[in-house]
Amino acid sequence: MTSMDLTKTSKAGNSADVPPEELLSESTTKGGRPKGSTNECKDNFQLCFLQARNYVTTEYNKLQVETKPGKHVKKVVINEIINQAKLKYKLPDHVTIKMDKI
Repeated sequence: MTSMDLTKTSKAGNSADVPPEELLSESTTKGGRPKGSTNECKDNFQLCFLQARNYVTTEYNKLQVETKPGKHVKKVVINEIINQAKLKYKLPDHVTIKMDKI
């Protein structure tokens, strides 16, 4: 290597002798999401979904106990409970909580 290869010009136009180690150790910042954040997000979503489903189940059970024998809980009321659970646990609109899982 020549002495020209070891010089580095700064923004001001000054040149300084830079050892080869510093030329090789210039690092760039790594872009993207932090390592493990996607898995953490998935785990958080699963936890929120399970909590929402458990909430719907307990509220539905309370309503079933309160209703008279031979009557049933209307689907409109069940859908309202599901929407409350989605808002409470901050689930996206595309997520569905199915009645057969309750």
